[in-house]
Amino acid sequence: MNEVLRPFLRRCVLVFFNNILIYNAPWSERLQQTRAMLETLRANQLSVKRSKCGFRSDSTAYLGHERSAHGLAMDSSKEDAVSS
Repeated sequence: MNEVLRPFLRRCVLVFFNNILIYNAPWSERLQQTRAMLETLRANQLSVKRSKCGFRSDSTAYLGHERSAHGLAMDSSKEDAVSS
């Protein structure tokens, strides 16, 4: 996945094994990046499972992190576990 999505990594996409997180503040920009990323996956004969996709959410839990309008932060429940 890292090789296939290399042009998008750390610019607008995070990848961990088969999890893909697309992040960009403006919806129009995110939509363009999503389309380009999906076309790249298709060109490499990869696909996404629609039931595992989420779009236009205000926040998303992702591998112990929370993505929101404020950016990427550690999931607060993980912070509590570490500080206890």
